[in-house]
Amino acid sequence: MYNTKNRYVIHDDLSDGKEGVVPDFCVHVYIVKKDQLLMPIEEDFASGESGLPKVRSGTVTFVKYNDDDYAVTCHHVINELDSSNAELEKNAPEYYSRPMPDIAKYHLFTAIGEFQYHLNTVFHRVEEGFSVLNPDISIARIPPGFLKDIGRRCVSLSDFPGNDVLDDDVLTGIACGFTEEGRSLRTNGLGQSVFGKAFVSAKCRFNTFSEQHIRLFENIEDHKGVNVLSGMSGGPLFWSVEDKWGLAGIVTDGGDLKPRYQDIEDEDDDQHRINIVAQPLHPDNFSRWIENLPEYEPISSLSSRLHIPNT
Repeated sequence: MYNTKNRYVIHDDLSDGKEGVVPDFCVHVYIVKKDQLLMPIEEDFASGESGLPKVRSGTVTFVKYNDDDYAVTCHHVINELDSSNAELEKNAPEYYSRPMPDIAKYHLFTAIGEFQYHLNTVFHRVEEGFSVLNPDISIARIPPGFLKDIGRRCVSLSDFPGNDVLDDDVLTGIACGFTEEGRSLRTNGLGQSVFGKAFVSAKCRFNTFSEQHIRLFENIEDHKGVNVLSGMSGGPLFWSVEDKWGLAGIVTDGGDLKPRYQDIEDEDDDQHRINIVAQPLHPDNFSRWIENLPEYEPISSLSSRLHIPNT
């Protein structure tokens, strides 16, 4: 799909048939304990004065490489999970067993329909190399059957685009993920909690596109009600031209579309901009990252219905 006004293109394989992108290759993940989704508190899921909710969330992207499937996200998302569990254990009463049982810990859950699905796997931070310094990436094996359960699929990691793509006049970057700002929690007619999620896709030209660094940067006229991009971390960033597309990297940082503090004093107050950074996923680097990745480490699944079914 080619947008003549903004001169960006969304390949048909990615397009939702409108102006957006399909969310098929990633999923939102809450950093919560099991009972927090079963008995949710609205204030925990809503954004506070700081713009950040009490219950944090991120995005996980599913990648296929050499016929194997992987879950990829930012290391700072996994670090938030680990920090939550470390704080939990530190403040737990002395009579609690050590180590704490899995059911009492924080995990990565996604809420889809009437189910909460536990991403019951272990993420490992990748090591830096000569061409990649301090990568903000963690990778895990995908639990058997998990993708089918949540209705997602993997995006194949192919060769990094060559000059024919990089020199294309309509080369477009498409960053995707689930923002914390757009989350909601409401009650349906049956008195059941329903989790709303906001899938955001930001489309513009590349400011930088290399094996070491990827950035989307462009002033925009219409932000479509989106501002704070926190929560998109770990989402996919695609490249697209009219006849081909691919996975460029993983979103690691995104500035507010309406910056709180303007860098330039006389800047138009109504100005919005896309400013998103991604960690490139070059096949050579990805191959090194997974070289010593352990086989799937089974963790008891805590997946369950969010609601008690009517009988």
